[in-house]
Amino acid sequence: MCPLPLQRPAVTPRRAARWAAWGVLAVTLAGCTTLEDFQKMSPAQRAQKVCSQQAEPLDRQIRELRNAVADVNAAMAAGYRLHRSCQDVERFGPKQVTCTTTNNGPASTTRCTEFRPRRLETVCVDQPVAISFELERDKLNSYTAQLTGAEGQRNTVYGACFQEVVRLSPEEAFARFR
Repeated sequence: MCPLPLQRPAVTPRRAARWAAWGVLAVTLAGCTTLEDFQKMSPAQRAQKVCSQQAEPLDRQIRELRNAVADVNAAMAAGYRLHRSCQDVERFGPKQVTCTTTNNGPASTTRCTEFRPRRLETVCVDQPVAISFELERDKLNSYTAQLTGAEGQRNTVYGACFQEVVRLSPEEAFARFR
């Protein structure tokens, strides 16, 4: 048995895989931007590109907090959370028969062996569990306050960056981008 906690972690394996894919895409796209591209951009476009990259950690935090708020709202609307319990179950594949024949002069002997491949399969069951509305409301208030703070911080960081980078030459902006 491997019971999971009642509340989902902020980053699930599926969400982590999705963010990894976005990260690879961002690195790929960033790697494709050249100094020549920066020279063709307007000062505002350069500032937007540089400052969006610098604000990405805060953008990620904001997305995670928005997901947490949505998760709490969904749990409160449903009145329960799902408790997942998993266990490994042994599964057997189809029987495989292998035969070998040995010739001993005029007589021959055939010997067969049977084999059933086995594998472990994880089987999970989701069980609804009632929630504490008071606890969920407290979490919602905390996430909402954190989200408001993160959005304000992101706007401040982005705005200060934009004001600075918009005045830079294409070469200086590109150096900040890399």
